[in-house]
Amino acid sequence: MFRVHVEKSAGAAGLAFVVLFIAGIVAGGIGAAGFTGVGMVPANPQESVAVLRANTAVLGLSIYLISLAALALVCFTSGLASALRRSQRNDGAHWMLAQAGGLLYAAYLLIYVSLQSQAVFMAQTGGSGTTAVDVLVRLPFDQIFWSFNWIPEILLVGGVGLSAMGSELLPRWIAVSSLSLAGAMLILAGIGLVTLFPLAWLGFPIFLLIWVPMTSILLLRRGSSLAGSTVDSREVASPGGKP
Repeated sequence: MFRVHVEKSAGAAGLAFVVLFIAGIVAGGIGAAGFTGVGMVPANPQESVAVLRANTAVLGLSIYLISLAALALVCFTSGLASALRRSQRNDGAHWMLAQAGGLLYAAYLLIYVSLQSQAVFMAQTGGSGTTAVDVLVRLPFDQIFWSFNWIPEILLVGGVGLSAMGSELLPRWIAVSSLSLAGAMLILAGIGLVTLFPLAWLGFPIFLLIWVPMTSILLLRRGSSLAGSTVDSREVASPGGKP
């Protein structure tokens, strides 16, 4: 029963991560809509302070949602890694790569929201913090995220793919798909580092909108099927289906 609960909980957490993260990014984009510059990087320091002050509530909501998304990601990867470890047909430890990738991703998100929350707080406290606010807000979140998010993604997706090859938890096609996605992101990241263009971001929509929901749904279905088989076995063991 513990295994069933872990798989269903991990699947639910994965879907929650996707919903919360998308909602947080949308809210952050709405809150930063007044910036004139590149992405989340304002061109005018004083303008950045004014925008932060005017959109404190929306940006605060974005910070809160992304923080919850990081928590959901930790639950998703921890439950997934635990289920992979229990279903291994050998002594492979690739599930540790998946867990490390998820924890690293969550840590990155928490660092980002801490910087954003500090920027919003300093904008609210007054003019003496204008320069510091400018430094914080000018942290190029777009560049940082799209340039380095491939590292935890490859660890998570690749670790799941390698573990699924020797596990009965997930079907073989998800293992092949995960390894293919991890390999593609690794190649794009290498090209991007050479050309100084963040090509690795191309794998992010597939990771967020396809891979995580697909893996989460498979975990939910796996947990439901295991729960059904457990109930059936109890009914067979008990005469007349009664305990």
